[in-house]
Amino acid sequence: MVAAVVGAFPEAGAVGFQELDGTHCTCLDHERRHVKCKHIFAVQFVSERERHEDGSTAVTETLIVTETVEVKRTTYTQDWPAYNAAQAVEKDRVQELLFDLCGNVPEPERTGCGRKPHTVKDSIFFDGLQGVQYVQQSAALVRLAGRPRTRYLSKPIPGMKTVRFFENPELTTILKQLIHLSSLPLKAVETDFAIDSSGFGSCRFEQWIDEKYGTPRKKAVWVKAHIACGVKTNIVTAVRILDKDAGDSPQFVPLLKETADGFTIGEVSADKAYGSVENFETVAGFGGAGFIAFKSNATGVCGGHYEKAFH
Repeated sequence: MVAAVVGAFPEAGAVGFQELDGTHCTCLDHERRHVKCKHIFAVQFVSERERHEDGSTAVTETLIVTETVEVKRTTYTQDWPAYNAAQAVEKDRVQELLFDLCGNVPEPERTGCGRKPHTVKDSIFFDGLQGVQYVQQSAALVRLAGRPRTRYLSKPIPGMKTVRFFENPELTTILKQLIHLSSLPLKAVETDFAIDSSGFGSCRFEQWIDEKYGTPRKKAVWVKAHIACGVKTNIVTAVRILDKDAGDSPQFVPLLKETADGFTIGEVSADKAYGSVENFETVAGFGGAGFIAFKSNATGVCGGHYEKAFH
């Protein structure tokens, strides 16, 4: 299959090539339907590239909506100086924002005697620092060593002590609240959201005997993260961490309710795993519109907003 635009490619002199207004392709789609095929669009796409004196390239993409309507979108190169400047100060900015966010964490009243434990603020700050920057606990401690103690940590933290922070179940609720709190500055920007889930593997493995082949097998133990995020900034507004067998659809309503506590709900998108009557009605209850895919056996006879969206 060949297609070309004479003038964009001077060497195009083979059989099957015509002038610009009569661009021709030998594929069956073009010859039988007499419409522009994907090969012709590819040639025109390349020919419409604009090269500037500084070496950058602006590409005008032609996207077909119908056979008569064309929508053009121009893309530009990355602003690398600004990108590199942001990368240079990213780690410092993360520590400053995380420390400010942890300032809202209340400290529980201490009971009993013994050595004074580490504060909840210190625990949350270190867990967030290690998670956001994807560093080992020793590396995170080294980065904090050069900071004034009174600025980020109330007192030094031993290396092995940080492992116990991740094992504290009482911090889970606080971390979820901080995730939602960190998204609120964008409530004036985000009105459309998407809900989905993804698995995260761990370093532990589960073993079993394959019944068909009788051989031992193993795979990593993993957990499931269900999140709601804004479609413009990708900010996470709500999260639920559950086991690998937790269903997707039941998590839709809790995630949406937590998101609605601070955001105006416009459109909510999700895949067909979330296509239930309850989810459609919940979105409509917050004044939004649900764009949820339907399963192959859906009929839309349930009524309400589910049937309206189906038709």
